[in-house]
Amino acid sequence: MKQEIFPIFCIGVKLDDRETNNTRKVLVKQLEEGLLGINKDMMSKIIIAYEPVWSIVTGYSPTPDKINEIH
Repeated sequence: MKQEIFPIFCIGVKLDDRETNNTRKVLVKQLEEGLLGINKDMMSKIIIAYEPVWSIVTGYSPTPDKINEIH
């Protein structure tokens, strides 16, 4: 039986990125650098997960509106 494995590419920002309004800039850089050389066919098998690092270390959770904004 053939099994497919789908990589999960995790992106996120630290608290200082959030506080200095650099979230978008940081995430775009992560996406551009991390997906460099990935073609359309390969991209269809990659899962991108957003996890704000600041929510892990601070205990604060992003609001649904903030998550939707990022997506």
